[in-house]
Amino acid sequence: MPGGGVFGRLADPPGEVVLDQFYRAKASTILGAAVIAVTFMAASPSTANARQILVYPGMTIQAGNRICTVGATGEIGGQKYAVTAAHCAEPNAYVSDDRGDKIGFFAETFGDDTNTDNLGFALIRLTGKLTVRAGIDSAESAYRVGESVCHTGYASGTVCGAITKSATNYLVADFPSARGDSGGVVFRPTAGDGDFLGILIGTKTDGQVIVESARYIRETIDANFNTGYHFSWHVG
Repeated sequence: MPGGGVFGRLADPPGEVVLDQFYRAKASTILGAAVIAVTFMAASPSTANARQILVYPGMTIQAGNRICTVGATGEIGGQKYAVTAAHCAEPNAYVSDDRGDKIGFFAETFGDDTNTDNLGFALIRLTGKLTVRAGIDSAESAYRVGESVCHTGYASGTVCGAITKSATNYLVADFPSARGDSGGVVFRPTAGDGDFLGILIGTKTDGQVIVESARYIRETIDANFNTGYHFSWHVG
């Protein structure tokens, strides 16, 4: 379903309005990412091997005039993909990292992220000579109100907060965010690389953020791809 699929309504109506969607219009130059003391960023490219192209959760991506963040990576039948927010996509546009190296192109988009009744995401088909790092230990575990979660994104780096609402296909949390963070990985901190819970979609009128669940993304991919294969997250 290239260019956009249509979701059914969620099991937790009414939909909460996503007031702001955090892609950032691309400037003439991309600011260097701040040094972040988490495993996600430890996977970032080394200047000693400048032409090595890595793809990993929390990395900055740009396409057309938009800057966003990768949530996680996975694959269908051996073909690798990265996931980001739906509103980050420009159909069939090439996607590059923060150095301008191409990593793939937008292959599929679902939903439009306008509210929780139409949660969306975009699949980036990864192409070329890339090294894909899982960057997470596990995915799709249950979440609950009150527990701590963290997010890594282009603009905010890594920030943490608490879950304030738990729904079937999304959660609401109170960590800060800014433009460019859209699509970024949201995870439960662990002793290792973290437990992937979902991707950042946008913010509510009260400033809290909406996170689309990893399970909902995977189930939606499986329901819309007729390849005979199931989508699986890269973990480990």
